[in-house]
Amino acid sequence: MSEIFKENEYEIDKILIKICYCFFAFYQLLFVSTLSFKINLILVIFGVIISLIPILYYKSSSDRSKFKWITIIFLIINITIMYSAFYANVMLLWVIPIIVATRF
Repeated sequence: MSEIFKENEYEIDKILIKICYCFFAFYQLLFVSTLSFKINLILVIFGVIISLIPILYYKSSSDRSKFKWITIIFLIINITIMYSAFYANVMLLWVIPIIVATRF
């Protein structure tokens, strides 16, 4: 039975890292589109840095037991940054951390 749990944890980690890569790619696109707006540019650069933290943790850590919690925390920070920069256009992204948190 524990083998099933380990396999499930591995699959969830793969899904979470794909979500983190999507956030990182999205922030790179926002960086290009907000070069003329200095305030939003600062928020986008901060978002890029925040979205890199779970990816770097996943790549560098051999113990991935806290990866889900780190990812959820930084997804919430990322979405808060996006919401402060782009207001109502980001409301649907609040669903992502909720779905991730209910998966385990």
